[in-house]
Amino acid sequence: MTGFVKEESKTRLLVSAVFTLTLSILGSSVLPVPFAFSRMGVLLGIVTMAVVAYSNSLTSVLLLRAAGLTGHDSYEGVAYAIGGKYWKVVTQISLIFLLVGTVIGDFALLADVGQRALSRLTPGHAPSVLVDHDGRGIMVLLVLLVVFPLCLLKRMRSLETAAQAGVLIVAALATIVVVDTVQSGFPAIRSGKLPVWGLKEGGDLPEAFAVLGFAFYVQPMLMPLLHELPPGPGSVSLTATAVRIVVIGVASLVYGVIGIFGAARYGDRTQGNILVNSWLGGPAEGVLDLAIAAYLSISVPPMQMSCRYTLDVLIAGEDAPFDRRRHLAETCLIVFGSLAVALAFPTGAEKIFAVTGATAVCIVCYVIPVALHLKLYLSKSGYQLLEAAESPQLAEPLLQGSAEGDAKSLQEQLEVLHESIGVIRNGEEASCSTSEEGRARYPVLRHSRGGRFSLSNALEVVQEVVLPVCVVVLGVGFSLAALYVAMASAIWPDMSPNPDRT
Repeated sequence: MTGFVKEESKTRLLVSAVFTLTLSILGSSVLPVPFAFSRMGVLLGIVTMAVVAYSNSLTSVLLLRAAGLTGHDSYEGVAYAIGGKYWKVVTQISLIFLLVGTVIGDFALLADVGQRALSRLTPGHAPSVLVDHDGRGIMVLLVLLVVFPLCLLKRMRSLETAAQAGVLIVAALATIVVVDTVQSGFPAIRSGKLPVWGLKEGGDLPEAFAVLGFAFYVQPMLMPLLHELPPGPGSVSLTATAVRIVVIGVASLVYGVIGIFGAARYGDRTQGNILVNSWLGGPAEGVLDLAIAAYLSISVPPMQMSCRYTLDVLIAGEDAPFDRRRHLAETCLIVFGSLAVALAFPTGAEKIFAVTGATAVCIVCYVIPVALHLKLYLSKSGYQLLEAAESPQLAEPLLQGSAEGDAKSLQEQLEVLHESIGVIRNGEEASCSTSEEGRARYPVLRHSRGGRFSLSNALEVVQEVVLPVCVVVLGVGFSLAALYVAMASAIWPDMSPNPDRT
């Protein structure tokens, strides 16, 4: 990836990336967050949310850093460059399972929310073709009128306008939840059903952990977004900044506000879908449901586009030129294939694919990014690559205009990095050049592994090894919780919260 992002376009590109990722990360995750807080308590909910947000931000940045080093802008391309063919295949399979499962689950949720919206807007008079049969009619209508046309767009960043509308809808939902809870006097907190500082115990804790554990992932959307940005290391830096803003800032704020205030309103009666609880009453409740149904519809395309990008790389290769017929065929395959499954299981699709999703999320969002990072860091030449990637020579001009000579110099540095990555992939160690050319291309390592132990060395090991390993352990734990919830819901459906209880 070579080239530069002009200084005057940096802010514009960052804003576009932030809105696109915001639409991707929130999606259907906004609706069950209050349930998680109601089962965990405020303190444990905030701590869990903060840890998960940091973990996803960390692994996203590690993945982007690996993309910058290898020069690839596809997830599977990065995996192949560092880990080899096996990692590429595992990555492709996991990405497709995760994204297709998410689209199917969102379609099933569209049926539920859309059916409720029409029933509340026109009580007793809703068109039977749309609301009967578990909402299959409204699901098909929303997919044909909203989801599919947006999925036909070529670029993910084309969804920016839709993302802005989605942010307004989520902001309206948050405002309604906050106002209703304040006017009601925080009943769950006042009654002690929702502890603020203490810990709440209960059998629903695994489900609560699973909800928050998978509410922050954006890793599958990073490479398609990076592919759409101007080529060069500057786009890697910009995307990493956008990830931190969205994951640690925007998503944490939205989840925190809706989660805490929603749980403070209904306590143990908070449902897995916050819309099941009453917030406005009467036809206004239907308007809110309809707005959320529209938001869910526009949040599906980023998932579909990410899946299409993976499928396109699998079929045509990472740098294949755009082909309109292939684009249309891939879009139809993903959208209508997912719709067919959702129509067959409108009330159970999200449960069926929760097992696949939990497994794939763990692999895609935690295991692979950390494994690739450790493979680089723990090898002698890989450590040198990481140091070179973080040097001022590579970091400073990324988002600025540059003379032709500077661009040529950066290109030469990247070529050397790519060659060394190939050496690592083949299981060898690149020798550290001692020539003048080598010293010019690679900075001196800040901390030599062969030197004496120092505090800086210890901090580096904590940052580069200990924290990533802890993130993997955390991801596996959340995956096990999600698997438990999915299997328990399938085997003992009566034990799950009653969706009609308000």
